[in-house]
Amino acid sequence: MTKNSINTESLIAPVFFLAVAAIVFWQTNTDLVEKDIASGSMQYNAAFVPEVLATVLVILAVSQIVQIIRNSGTNPVSIDAQDDASAEAPTERGLAVRSVVALVLIALYILALRPLGYHIATPMLLASLFALLNVRNPLLLLGLSIGLSLVSAYVFGGLLNVVLPAGVFEIAPF
Repeated sequence: MTKNSINTESLIAPVFFLAVAAIVFWQTNTDLVEKDIASGSMQYNAAFVPEVLATVLVILAVSQIVQIIRNSGTNPVSIDAQDDASAEAPTERGLAVRSVVALVLIALYILALRPLGYHIATPMLLASLFALLNVRNPLLLLGLSIGLSLVSAYVFGGLLNVVLPAGVFEIAPF
């Protein structure tokens, strides 16, 4: 790679996410407008949340592209110069295995959601995914899993009035 060349492989993901955002904007400004459900307040505007998420996606993708362009002039660090923490980075095969395990965990979560309920199944899924991402501190693992589960339950159950599965234990605080 020459000194000022951009690694085009590193641009694949941000460009893909820009394309997804473009599709979202196209859909919300054509189909939803034709159906007359893309106007009004946030409560009645079906395009509001997808457009907010697409905007966040665009901001993150553009910032990633800017970072890639800024780093294109720097020389890559040789493997010998890396410290021990980065030397333990997972291989491509390891990442592929983790992806498959995460997919299986999500499938199991979907199957367990109705019988166990949201408030039991979701912290279990999150704890499993955080462990898969090498979060080793048990207090951090437990805190993140339960905290994120409760925050999302409050947003969906408390603020948006979405009925979350209560399961056999009938846990439904919101």
